[in-house]
Amino acid sequence: MVFGWTASSDPNQYGGLSYNLRVGTTPGGIDVVSPMADPATGFRRIPALGNAGLCLSKSVTHLNPGTYYWGVQAIDHDFAGSAFATEASFTISAPAFTTQPLSQTNAPGTTAAFQVGTTGTSPIGYQWLLNGTPLTDSGRITGSTTTNLTINNLQVPDAGNYTVVAANVAGAVTSLMTTLTITAPPVIISQPTNITVAAGAAATFAVTPAGTGPFACQWRFGGTNIDSGTNASLTLTNLQLNQTGSYDVVVSNAYGGVVSSNAILTVIPLTVTIQPQSQSATGGCDGGIKCLGQWGGTVCVSMAVWRNKHRQRHQQHIDVDQCSIGATRKLRRHCKQHLRVCRQFECPIDRASLGYCRAAGSGRYPSRLRHFYRR
Repeated sequence: MVFGWTASSDPNQYGGLSYNLRVGTTPGGIDVVSPMADPATGFRRIPALGNAGLCLSKSVTHLNPGTYYWGVQAIDHDFAGSAFATEASFTISAPAFTTQPLSQTNAPGTTAAFQVGTTGTSPIGYQWLLNGTPLTDSGRITGSTTTNLTINNLQVPDAGNYTVVAANVAGAVTSLMTTLTITAPPVIISQPTNITVAAGAAATFAVTPAGTGPFACQWRFGGTNIDSGTNASLTLTNLQLNQTGSYDVVVSNAYGGVVSSNAILTVIPLTVTIQPQSQSATGGCDGGIKCLGQWGGTVCVSMAVWRNKHRQRHQQHIDVDQCSIGATRKLRRHCKQHLRVCRQFECPIDRASLGYCRAAGSGRYPSRLRHFYRR
C-alpha cells in the first residue's frame, strides 16, 4: 500500500521539511507504523528526520485484509513535529469475482471473448490461463492480463478450459473454469501403417484423431465394417491368410467425419526352414527292446539272442517299418508277428545274457517271442 500527501510549509524555514507517517488498526493507532511521536500532540520523542524522509509518499507492505487508520506530520530542521493531519482510514479486501467468465462454442476462424468483474482493494492484477498455462498477448490474443480476454481467428488448439487469477496486496483468487469449444470436424494426425505378420500371429492398427471430441471410430476391411473395430486402435489375433488386405478407419464427431489412409496387412504362411534328417540306430534303443504298437511308424528293436551252442550273446537291430534292415532271414519272417505281439508290451533287456518280453507289471514274456529268442 502506498500512502501519499501534499507538501507542508513552515514560515520559519524554506523547504527541507521531512515527514512522519503513522498507521494503526484502530483510530489514532500506531501498531502498524510507529511515528515515534505523540499521535495527539505531534510531540517528537527522538531528534531525527521523519520515517518518510523528504518524500511525499511512503510504501507499506504485507498488510492483511482489514481497516486501517493513518496520518502524517511535518518535521522541521530542529526536529520539532507538527500536529498530525486529519486522520484518514481505508479498508483492504482481497479480490472477489462479481461476474464469472461464461463458456462458449465457436466455429474455427471466429472470435471468442471472456469477461469478468471483481471487487477488492486496488490495484488488482489479472492473468488468464488456458488449461493451467498462462496466456500472453500475441497477434490473435489480447487482454491476457486484464478483465477482458479476446481471441481472434480461433483455431482447434484454442479449445480448452480457461480461468483467470485476480490478485492484490491482500491475496489472490481464481475464477470458475470456463470452456471454449471449437466446432471442428475431426482430423487424423497419425495414420495407420502397413503390417506384415506370420499366420497365427496378431497385429494392431491405430490412429490419433484431433478436433472436437468425443470421436466415433469404425474400422473397415476392404470397405466392409469390422464389428469389433469401434475404437481408435484395432487388434486382430490368430491371423489367417484370408485376412490379408486393405484396412482403414472412419473417424467422426458431431461436426463431420474423415477417412484414414489405407494400411495393408500381409499375412504370410508358415514354412519349414529345417527338414528332418534320416538316422540309424546303433547299439540298441534306450538299452532295450521297445515294441511300439503303430504299424507304419519307425520302430527300433534291440534284441539280445542267446546262442546255447557257442555261449555268445549278440544284438541285432531291425527297422520294423521295413522289416529288412540288418535282419536275418528268420527275423524278417517273424517281423510282423513281433509287432503284433509287442503292441501291448515293453520289452527291456533285464539281464546281460537273456532277452525277454515282459508284460507290464509281470515277469513273463509271450511264448511266441520266448520261442523265437530261444532258437
